[in-house]
Amino acid sequence: MAKKKINVKTEEINQSENLEQTKIKTPKLSAEEIEQKKKILLEKAAKLKEKLSEEAPKTEELKEQVKGKKKGEMLVPLDEYVKAGIYIGTKVVTPLMRPWVYRRRADGLAIFNTDLIDEKLKEGIEYLSKFN
Repeated sequence: MAKKKINVKTEEINQSENLEQTKIKTPKLSAEEIEQKKKILLEKAAKLKEKLSEEAPKTEELKEQVKGKKKGEMLVPLDEYVKAGIYIGTKVVTPLMRPWVYRRRADGLAIFNTDLIDEKLKEGIEYLSKFN
């Protein structure tokens, strides 16, 4: 029993020595070098922040664009979809159905994305109108 304990301890020591040898040794930097690198990184971050703020539209503008698009461009009003129950799916969702699923209810029922349904209805109407 004493030999087993000794063997286990020697194995643990060997493992810890192997771990210490495999650690990557990084060069130690002086405080001045660290401060210099920090200053350079902060300058780069400030430049990127300025560049992004100039190019990107404001969040409020994007929200307004999305709201306007949803309200004005739907073929059928959302209330009509809800009344008809088109948004309700099934409990079994196949891989081909996943793009159409907006979310899952607590009871496991899939809720369809009415925006996608509306888009596909428009595409179907445009296609059928070509044969008129």
